[in-house]
Amino acid sequence: MKNLLVIKKTSQLNSVLTSHGYGLKKVLLKWQDSDSNITQVAVGFLEEGCSIDKHIHPDMEEFYFILKGSVSFEVENQNYSLEKDDFIKIPAGAEHSLNALKNTEMIYWGCQFSDK
Repeated sequence: MKNLLVIKKTSQLNSVLTSHGYGLKKVLLKWQDSDSNITQVAVGFLEEGCSIDKHIHPDMEEFYFILKGSVSFEVENQNYSLEKDDFIKIPAGAEHSLNALKNTEMIYWGCQFSDK
């Protein structure tokens, strides 16, 4: 149900495969549980060398906060290396990919512009 308080303990959540088919995530919030345009909030895990291929979200911004490790993002053919405590916002419509340089843990979320 929407408009309710949500509390979750990551230690009690099961890890599931990401929608891209690489890496694991623990979903903290799904779009169905929020009145906002947030699509999902998750803690993501990528093993060193794991890559998410180039893709585009035409109507969604993505946000990443790195908790542990190191990851390289390619956004519109520009490379950015992020480490613990770094943050990146991927604009809607920007082609992007990522590659774990070390085992990486991050919090990420998306915000959609159009109605869910």
